[in-house]
Amino acid sequence: MVFDSSVVPKYILNQTTMDLTNAPHKVVPEQLSQQIGSVSGMRVGIAPLSTIVEKDALEMASKADVVVLAVGFNAFSESEGGDRSFELPVGQEQLIQQIAALGKKPVVLITSGGSVDISSWKDKVHRQPQLRSLLS
Repeated sequence: MVFDSSVVPKYILNQTTMDLTNAPHKVVPEQLSQQIGSVSGMRVGIAPLSTIVEKDALEMASKADVVVLAVGFNAFSESEGGDRSFELPVGQEQLIQQIAALGKKPVVLITSGGSVDISSWKDKVHRQPQLRSLLS
């Protein structure tokens, strides 16, 4: 079992990555009849991480003098209706890592109402020595 939110929905945005072999795998999504609030549903996507970032994005970034990446959450994945993990949505961390691997130090702008785990890429991006509010 990878996710179990059958009793209390733990996260608004459940995601995980798994190492799989080339052999066939059985994926069994199950949803109990229990409905919490007015929302019920499930989205499932399975893709190799190597295909998540568009090659066009990497090509454009490789030609750019400065790369600015706007990542984070939207009204669906960030709300008062539940919690989320500290990970960025699928594909965004991979985008940051792959742009940085091009030798670029991207500027990363994060839209978030809470904390985000940046530990795996914080040293690969442009960092301001002092944070300043955009409103000041």
